[in-house]
Amino acid sequence: MQFDINLNKKSLITFVGAGGKTSTIIALAQELKKMKKKVLITTTTYMYSSITKLGDYSFLKKIGDISLDKPSITVLGERVEGEKIKGLSPTVINRIYKENLFDFILVEGDGSKGRPIKGPKSFEPVIPMETEKTIGIIGIDCLGKSISEDYVHRPEIFTKLTNKNLGDTIDINSVVKLVLNENGIFKDSKGENILFLNKIENNEDITLGRDIGQKLESEGFYKVIFGSIKAKKFY
Repeated sequence: MQFDINLNKKSLITFVGAGGKTSTIIALAQELKKMKKKVLITTTTYMYSSITKLGDYSFLKKIGDISLDKPSITVLGERVEGEKIKGLSPTVINRIYKENLFDFILVEGDGSKGRPIKGPKSFEPVIPMETEKTIGIIGIDCLGKSISEDYVHRPEIFTKLTNKNLGDTIDINSVVKLVLNENGIFKDSKGENILFLNKIENNEDITLGRDIGQKLESEGFYKVIFGSIKAKKFY
């Protein structure tokens, strides 16, 4: 089990950043279900409504009258808007957590429009108070790309956080600065912060991931996991 999850204790985990949040949430939920856990997937922002097809149950506004005595995945949102589900308020998610209906609640805390990296705006992410782990995700495929709308969600904020300019190349130091900046990927985080470098596909990616991990460790940030959620491999 990645992310140092205690299977014997219920937990609320919030995912922020870019480069594979939804895929990571789905993979973790499916793994937890195999371990006979009851899992709720929800969001404080928006998620594609197609995620409801992956759950055993899906609801809007509130949990319906179901029996939760078996391992399961439940998806809950406020309402459907086009192709997406609008999420719940942090207050509602905290209340559900305290009701002890689920072993694990997995929350998507911000959006990224499919980009591998982002700079968070002032109102995001939205992280429930009861969160025990905040998992920040960055796609390693951002490295070597230009800082532009094509590869960065909110590039104008990203440049301020990393001391870069629009059009500059995203490098290892850019990622390190985004992680360490108080307004960066872990802005407003709760509980333990864990960085997951996703989309590690080859030996070169592994080397880059290790370089980022070592730079962060030298700055006192120790919890870095890198791998490929798609290939279900971790290094």
